[in-house]
Parts: sequence; structure tokens; C-alpha cells
Amino acid sequence: MKIEERFQNVLNRAKDLGAIMLLDKEGEMILMAKKPELDDYDVELFGAQMAVLLAKEIEEKNMNFLFLKGEGGSAATLLLEHHYFLSMYFTGRSFSGYAEKWMEELATHVNEEFF
Repeated sequence: MKIEERFQNVLNRAKDLGAIMLLDKEGEMILMAKKPELDDYDVELFGAQMAVLLAKEIEEKNMNFLFLKGEGGSAATLLLEHHYFLSMYFTGRSFSGYAEKWMEELATHVNEEFF
């Protein structure tokens, strides 16, 4: 199964998942799967902001996972090899362990295909 299909598969299976993004170290979008009601530009901007936020945190601490939860949604970003980022946006409230479970599954496939 190609990585694009794996992204779409997880998007369809994970509860309240609105978008999955793979970004490079500059926060540029490499691959995205999203629900049709979400705007491409907004998702790209969101992913870039998450990558920059995690990169900033990494400079001062040994961190590789960032989770944010708000009233109407949640987000998670995972640092991959070679300073690539995997980011998820949930349209509903989620939990860090739930997001991390899905991200670890995808990270395995991204690492196999890209690295």
C-alpha cells in the first residue's frame, strides 16, 4: 500500500481526525490527507505552524511529540527522522495517547517509504 493510501486509510478510521500532514524541516507540506470540508490552505498553514512550534521547543528540550487540546479540537505533531514532521488535526477533542497511537503507526510506514 502506498503512503498516500495509508494516510487516507488512517483518516477514515481515526475518530474525529480531520487532516494528516507530512512536513519537511522548513514546515513545507510534502503530503496531506484531509476531510473535504477543510480548506487546503488552512490545513497547510496549520501544519507549518505546528512544525515550527515543535521545532522551537526542540531547541531547548529533548522533545519529539507535541499535543494541543482545545474546546473544539486537538492537534498533535511528531518529529520523524531527518527533521521531518507528522502532524494531525482532530475536529473534536482527542487525547494524546490516541493521537500518538495513530502517529506511531503512520511513522513506521513513512520511515519505510522515505528513509
